[in-house]
Amino acid sequence: MKIEWLETVMAVVNLKSFSEAAALIPCSQSTVSRHVRSAEDELGVRLFKRSSSSNTVELTEEGDSLLPFIEKLLGDYEEVRGRIKTIKANQKTSLVLGINSLTFSSSSKGTLTSLLYLRNPEILLTIMEIPKTSRIEQLATGKVDAVLFLRAFRTGEEPEAIIDDPSIRCIPLGRQRLSIAFGESFAPENRDGISFKDLKEQSFVFHTDIRKSHDPYSSMDRHALFVRACLENGFEPDILLVERHLADIKQVMAVQGKGVYPSMIPSFLREYPGICYIPVIDAPYYAQYYLMSLEDNKNPGIRQLELFLKENFEKSERMGT
Repeated sequence: MKIEWLETVMAVVNLKSFSEAAALIPCSQSTVSRHVRSAEDELGVRLFKRSSSSNTVELTEEGDSLLPFIEKLLGDYEEVRGRIKTIKANQKTSLVLGINSLTFSSSSKGTLTSLLYLRNPEILLTIMEIPKTSRIEQLATGKVDAVLFLRAFRTGEEPEAIIDDPSIRCIPLGRQRLSIAFGESFAPENRDGISFKDLKEQSFVFHTDIRKSHDPYSSMDRHALFVRACLENGFEPDILLVERHLADIKQVMAVQGKGVYPSMIPSFLREYPGICYIPVIDAPYYAQYYLMSLEDNKNPGIRQLELFLKENFEKSERMGT
């Protein structure tokens, strides 16, 4: 006997309707009928009186006599689930996640830690900043359990495989479109989208001069693609350089109206007061995010983090952010 069958039976009992039970669950009405029929077959009795002349259903005499037992079974099941949740909450799993400090701000790291805790309080997440050139080394030496990173791809192109090593597990999580971060008080009136030609008068805050440091021949260097898009729209981007160790200075400068910056931080991790993110409507590239770990690392927190990130990317994509 499956619990979902009994849960469906109780929904029909409470609402006296297969269609209303389907809307509550939610599922199709045929699924409700199938669950009820499966429960009846398992128990060997008819639980409901069905009538073609009425939209409501009632319990049969046998169904009414079995109702207290069904309610007790479901109550016991909920109690077991509650106890398991308590046990899991008390069984903490440490997870060390490596990221690039120039991609994620302090606020986005804090938001990631908080959101994961609310969903999976049993996971103790520690975020460690690592150079992108040492990802494999950090995983191999056990300094981090997983690495969260992005790779840029041209708009309209599908992501390609980036790791060809059977010992490495590299899972695509979701995509993030390019946005420009403005201070709320300095953002354009139209916040639905902005084009590159509208950015001509802006100064862009970067930790390096992307006009010189990018690889002009790379099809996946997002800085190269950004500079190229500016040039194709008739201007060279004005770059405001700030020290690398000042990871959050970009947000502060934007809030004060001293510059803007391109952002590919996942939209569900954008929590900074006074910042407005406006999507670039003619963006030449997008970010594909990945979670990398060793294939033989059995830390259960890795899988939970993967599911959490995938769910949030899917939600953001449905919302168009």
